[in-house]
Amino acid sequence: MIKAYIAFAQKQNKKKAKHRSSELGNAMLAEKFPGKGYKVHQKRYHYRGCAEYRRELQELCSKDEEYQKYIRGGLLPENTAFYKENREWIERMASEGLRSFSAEEVAAYRKRMSMVDHVPENIVDLYPAARVLSRKFVLHIGPTNSGKTYHAMQALMEAGGGIYLGPLRLLAFEQYERITGQGYACNLVTGEEELHSEGATFQASTIDVLNFETQYKCAVIDEAQMMTDEFRGGRWTSAIMGILAETIHVCAAPEAENILKQIIKECGDEYEVIRHKRLSALECDRDYCNFPNGIEKGDALIVFSRRSVHAVAAELQRRGYKCSVIYGALPYDVRHEESRKFAEKETDVVVATDAIGMGLNLPIRRVILMETNKFDGVGRRELRQTEIKQIVGRAGRAGIFDKGFYTVNLGNELELPDLKAMAESRTPALEEVRIGFPKSLLGLEGKVSELMEQWDNIPVVQPFVKASVDREIKLAKMLELYTNDKELIYELITIPYDETRENLLQRWHGFAITLIRGQELHFNIGYGIDTIRDGERLKEAEGMYEALDLEYQLSKKYGDDDTSDAIMQQKSVISEEINRYLAKQALNEKTCSVCGRTLSWDYPYGRCAKCHKRMIRRGWH
Repeated sequence: MIKAYIAFAQKQNKKKAKHRSSELGNAMLAEKFPGKGYKVHQKRYHYRGCAEYRRELQELCSKDEEYQKYIRGGLLPENTAFYKENREWIERMASEGLRSFSAEEVAAYRKRMSMVDHVPENIVDLYPAARVLSRKFVLHIGPTNSGKTYHAMQALMEAGGGIYLGPLRLLAFEQYERITGQGYACNLVTGEEELHSEGATFQASTIDVLNFETQYKCAVIDEAQMMTDEFRGGRWTSAIMGILAETIHVCAAPEAENILKQIIKECGDEYEVIRHKRLSALECDRDYCNFPNGIEKGDALIVFSRRSVHAVAAELQRRGYKCSVIYGALPYDVRHEESRKFAEKETDVVVATDAIGMGLNLPIRRVILMETNKFDGVGRRELRQTEIKQIVGRAGRAGIFDKGFYTVNLGNELELPDLKAMAESRTPALEEVRIGFPKSLLGLEGKVSELMEQWDNIPVVQPFVKASVDREIKLAKMLELYTNDKELIYELITIPYDETRENLLQRWHGFAITLIRGQELHFNIGYGIDTIRDGERLKEAEGMYEALDLEYQLSKKYGDDDTSDAIMQQKSVISEEINRYLAKQALNEKTCSVCGRTLSWDYPYGRCAKCHKRMIRRGWH
């Protein structure tokens, strides 16, 4: 067919030289539009002038390629407006049979276009209530230990009411104590705990529980540079775009200043910038740390796993140091108690994960990076510059240590001069922020998982990029086997817990199925806890606390106050037992799993070298 048409075109163009170059265009036409489409376009375009013909044909083919990519592949191009402008064209193309789209393909196309229609071209318009409110932002910009949060909280208390929003329960609790310490009634509301005070006009919360329908007199959004976080960054971005408050204080690192201004301008709001300088000097130590030698009171030793925290602290305890330990798996009130003991010098040093860099105010003389790479949930990677600056910036405390120091343990891949360069150089300005799945899209046709997948394929304008919804899609598909109730599914999949832990995932799934079937929930409360005597029992207690965290959230949503209170009491019992065990300063050192010989904290294997060689000789693996 194509060869015949080219031969026909050559014959027709023989007398007119200007039509000779249309051969290529004719061939393109025949290839792009076989069958009926070929005939239609042959008749329409054959006798037009070559230049005009080729321009229009190329434009049409370009459109066709884009639409083919979209309809066949389920994708959207970067220019969403192009589709809205040319929607009539694609519908006509399908109806005239210029492409043999199946009914399923056309239906899928229309679903995707429906989502495009419901997502505003300007992302900030996802929060219409905030767009009609007159808001003023006060940006507190500065490095760590510069008093950003302190000044923002002072302004919050002077306002007479409002909300604090931070990344961690521990930080929310710290601000809760600060507000109540000034004589104000304050509520503490996080996903895992609620403490209510009569007549409270203040609230301290984690960023995840912000209510976008409640209006506040004043608000503080802490650690706003976390807008770039792949998984939780959308919480900060949404809070800035959508929180209903007259005055909003935002605390952020210097690299976030420009992008914050850009978003606020898009929202049509006012802003002012208050810049803060460090309250204490920060210097790189002259020497490497050679652990366990040279450790001094006031040091903070940073590692990136629970196992490493225990191993480092155990070695120091064996040498007579009293240690506070801080890591994510500990109950937050235990972390608070460990922080208090270090701040009040009941312990000599603190061994912690990088959670210490997230706004915790501790009197640290020197930060020692025992490790310079971490597992981030996907794989091991080197620390980023922003992470290093956040961690080492915790050294120094005005009035206690007017100069803070930082160093790295001997043997790390990161050399001390390189650490110094990273800590002192300016961090590049943030260029993009995350945006999460808008709950308003649940009203569209389709399952929750389908809507989230479609949302993930819709392009958005810079500086916005999509926050990961892989976790939510996975969990939604598990529940869609049992129900089509999108509101219930969305509520359940947005409950925060560590779904990578199989026992928690199974517990969550069991509760979810019970709710879907309309049955009564039964919670594991009223049981005791065994005395913690070693690291294994401690790990079990931490797991029990995590499970109760999940059950507390479910009881608040679907249970009653008596059940929630009982779970809180059970959590307190576990925390008290963990505190008792840690106070003994007797953490287990890392030992060989075969002979029990003590191993160095950073020894990479579970068996010592002697046992390993012996087992190899005997043919064991």
